[in-house]
Amino acid sequence: MLPAFFNSANVQIVNKAVGGTSSKSFYNSFWTPVRDVLQPGDFVFIQFGINDRATDTARKAPTGGVFEGYLTKYITEARAKGAFPVLVSTARRNSWNADGITVYDAYHDHPVAVRTVAASLKVPLIDLDAKAKVAMEAAGKTYCTRFWHNNYVAGEYTNYPNGNTDDVHFQEMGAINNASMIIEGIKELSADANVSKLIPFINPQYQATVYPNPVSGSDSVTTRTASYPAGLTITLKTIPKTGKTFQKWNNTSGSQLATTTLTTVSSGSATTYTAIYSGATTTCTASATSTSNSICSGSAVTLTAVTGTKYQWVKDGVDVLGATAKTYNATVAGSYVARVSDSKGCTASSNPVVLTTSTSSKWYADTDADGKGDPNISITACTQPTGYVADNTDLCPSDANKIAAGNCGCGKTETSCIDCNNVVNGTAVLDNCSRCVAGTTGKVACIAVGEAEADACSFDGIQETTNAGFKGAAYINVNNMVGSSIVFMVNAINAGTATLSFRYANGGAADRPAQIILNGTTLANNLSFTATGAFTTYKTVDVSLTLLKGLNTLKLVSTTAEGLANIDQIGYVSTGVSKGNCVVTAVEDISRFDEVIIYPNPSKETFSIKLPFESDLEILDSKGNLVAIYKNTLDVEIGKNLSSGLYFVKTIKGIYKIVKE
Repeated sequence: MLPAFFNSANVQIVNKAVGGTSSKSFYNSFWTPVRDVLQPGDFVFIQFGINDRATDTARKAPTGGVFEGYLTKYITEARAKGAFPVLVSTARRNSWNADGITVYDAYHDHPVAVRTVAASLKVPLIDLDAKAKVAMEAAGKTYCTRFWHNNYVAGEYTNYPNGNTDDVHFQEMGAINNASMIIEGIKELSADANVSKLIPFINPQYQATVYPNPVSGSDSVTTRTASYPAGLTITLKTIPKTGKTFQKWNNTSGSQLATTTLTTVSSGSATTYTAIYSGATTTCTASATSTSNSICSGSAVTLTAVTGTKYQWVKDGVDVLGATAKTYNATVAGSYVARVSDSKGCTASSNPVVLTTSTSSKWYADTDADGKGDPNISITACTQPTGYVADNTDLCPSDANKIAAGNCGCGKTETSCIDCNNVVNGTAVLDNCSRCVAGTTGKVACIAVGEAEADACSFDGIQETTNAGFKGAAYINVNNMVGSSIVFMVNAINAGTATLSFRYANGGAADRPAQIILNGTTLANNLSFTATGAFTTYKTVDVSLTLLKGLNTLKLVSTTAEGLANIDQIGYVSTGVSKGNCVVTAVEDISRFDEVIIYPNPSKETFSIKLPFESDLEILDSKGNLVAIYKNTLDVEIGKNLSSGLYFVKTIKGIYKIVKE
């Protein structure tokens, strides 16, 4: 059902689910071909938890480590392909507690584990388990059994002449209901930079208002009011109770649709359908009004229905629990309908009242009416108050001609002077590394600046030019995952403390810390790339390091799933610090290293090989035959007895080619 909710010209849904599988069995038998065709920008919606409770070895995936481990595999492998994983908690079983009112948690801790993994790996979560519980308890046990799950009485459907009992799987209207909750979950993830890209392509939905007439004795087992995208087949069904005689289905205009208790219609416009029972009246109407069309965050909008004897407020096609009075205070955006019954049992539904959400903002007093606000006088409101503006840069709030004091204070006409450190009449300036220095900053200008795309020796990610504002030819976009890294070689004339600077952009909502590994040693302090507000807004951050004389390996490693910021430049602030060679070619260039060093190469006589730590080393000829082996070595000289030709040096760090001339 899910494809009907999206514009197919923009969103293609590829269903790779396999019935009967668990997170374990699907990963072992079906995941690889799915993973291999993933492209950057694809979304991977992942939902398991039912068959994981099976007892057979192939499928059993208990929580407490195994289930969570397989979810983690899907997530990390999808991210490695540049795709965006989204977790969906387990669908609900039609299982009820003894009270017959509340839904039983049939899948126990598996949905809980999905929430835990989503939180720990910072993966967007659509909590279908929680949503379905609310929807099922609002609809009731009878409705869920007869209208959503695969349960049919004998003769109700021709495909099931003897009826059917299945509390796990869904009939068509149940599948539509689940798809609708997934769409609701996507909309609720509007703050997620990736999932939000799907929202503009969600198809519009049209409300199908359904009610019995008269209400008494039949309203709890008639197809519920809901909203649908165009083109779906909607099942209208009503189950008569004792003493009630069903007559026909009518549409909005009162025309007869069918005389059977079960019929189907196509969605595509806001329509009302009425199950007419004996004793029905058809002269009642309903309407609803609201105090506002927008809900300011933290407040409510009052909805009022026409006078009747019985009321039910419906939000987005689902009855609102406890909302059975003439008025209702809405605190959440949505489409609201009032279903009103009169004293004769006639029921009518109002036209929808659509409420949106307004986010409150801070507004600043514009006392001099120059369009700039006083940063010291503000109020918070959803709409702009008279005399207030969003801008808060007016440091001369009584002077319409100035926003900063300048040399002679406010009220004067000379050019305002606020330095880069936001100090009036200050002397701070931007250096060639885009850092604010001098003045009251306590910082000195950098000696030299290098472009990240040129100075980085290696990185996990790509060079990009997508986001404006970068300098040089490009910037480095490090992969969004834990452990992504970027490596620089820094040359120091003398040993001692030196300062480096990084120009970066972080348009994410949270800071992106980087673990610092200097010359193979992990430092206690992290380098934090704070949020810049947008990926087109750049900041600088300084870091002081104790360098060795000569070459130093500086590795920055991401500690969160968001990866590192986009790195644009590296600034060499301290005297005597500069870019180091990424490839070591001579002994005098070596100070500290974390890779295998072989020199000279090619060689007419011998090769010196240095390892970063004690480990085994093997020499193989061009056919792969073992020539020599060295155990637990750090530094070895080879080649004196080798004939001319190609050889391979096999180390714990990898395999390297050498050529004996």
